[in-house]
Amino acid sequence: LSEQRGEHTMGAYRSGLNELVLFEHADPEATYRNLHHEQFHHFTGLMVRRPLPYWFNEGLAEYMAGLAIRDGKVVESGRLLKDRLRMIQAGLSAGFSIPFERIMRESPGEFYSGPVAFKYAQAWSMVHFFFEHQKGRHRGLIDRYFAELRAGRTAEEAYDAVFREKAAELQKEWGAYVKALKP
Repeated sequence: LSEQRGEHTMGAYRSGLNELVLFEHADPEATYRNLHHEQFHHFTGLMVRRPLPYWFNEGLAEYMAGLAIRDGKVVESGRLLKDRLRMIQAGLSAGFSIPFERIMRESPGEFYSGPVAFKYAQAWSMVHFFFEHQKGRHRGLIDRYFAELRAGRTAEEAYDAVFREKAAELQKEWGAYVKALKP
């Protein structure tokens, strides 16, 4: 339906058209990963009234892309995405990351400008941290954040309610967690 094909993306979900476009990759695993990513965008669009904050939307979609499904059942979750992990670890080793306070509040134009691939890697690693670190120690925060967004709060309101006071502390803990991950 769209006039833009977008092959450079491997796939896209266009909420305004309710259209999911997938460009098959030579590597079946990459194709499935991309399909899971784009399908999750569609799913979240059914769950919330307004678009999710972009770090959360892309981070969740990347996290879900790491699912392993066999015979229609999830057999593994929380898998490490090696390309994303290498990128975020390289950034952290060089002393670079985007402050949580900034990335969590970026508009679409801000998120999709600058080091976009790095932002995807950081967003994925943040979601992975909230779900997986110390068996989900911070899972309650991400669940609360999603509940705030589902209740119709803006990205800013949800950030203020859940993360504002903890962002710097969480970022330090996240950085140590990500540096210690082994591909």
